[in-house]
Amino acid sequence: MDKELKKIKKLFGEKFAQWCRDKFPTILNYDGELLEILLKLFHPTKTLWEEIAERQGLQEALEERVYVEFYKMHPQEQDETAVAKTPEELCDEAGYELIKCETVEDVERFKKYYLPDEELCTFNDVAWRLEQCVVFFAVRKDVDEIERGNPPKRDDEYGTSVMSLQFDKTTGRLSIKNRYNHTVIDCDATLDNDLENIAPGLTKSFETHYGIKENQEERRLEIDGTVKDDEGRIYFYNYEIDGVYYCEDNVVIKDGKATQYS
Repeated sequence: MDKELKKIKKLFGEKFAQWCRDKFPTILNYDGELLEILLKLFHPTKTLWEEIAERQGLQEALEERVYVEFYKMHPQEQDETAVAKTPEELCDEAGYELIKCETVEDVERFKKYYLPDEELCTFNDVAWRLEQCVVFFAVRKDVDEIERGNPPKRDDEYGTSVMSLQFDKTTGRLSIKNRYNHTVIDCDATLDNDLENIAPGLTKSFETHYGIKENQEERRLEIDGTVKDDEGRIYFYNYEIDGVYYCEDNVVIKDGKATQYS
């Protein structure tokens, strides 16, 4: 464990290595696998903690993404206690009421939570949407006490206080739709479309209790100031000119291809 943490410290910085020690004790029991996951996700940068946590507050999203990768390697490590709970129970523990919508009336009763010009497109084509998707709404229990953000941010308390979880019946693609709707960027990808960012174990719980197997390839970890190569590896870039990204360590990314210059 200590040897692996030293490697993580060398590649990603001391603060990030300390955070990994606290957050990933289970993964660190598997020699070398945490570093393998991190190198799959990121090109090494010693300022990762500053970028992820101090500037963008994405450490929880990153934690969940790391565990998603780990559970792909070791599904037996998934918390079976959490999986045994229903989505409603897990959301309740996370501070939400989860409601499955079966009818047009079920969906329309959530319209009251949206400001004019911010209503979901779902409200305009409810019958069609219910044919195409399995629709849920997750509403924070303290929704009436949450004030609108200034400025609005997609994943702030208001934006995530009322979310519509919509699973495409054909592809399994999940879209988590934001309370701000199109007032914010990527409003249909709230919390990176990752159920684990609502409650750990929620993805498997939906599969177990509703038979909804999410297409997890749609999950994203969106970080400002980064670009991904063709393999999905994340690089922090210094500047961009005409679609060419100039990154740390003399890496240049063009059309998804990363080239490192000496």
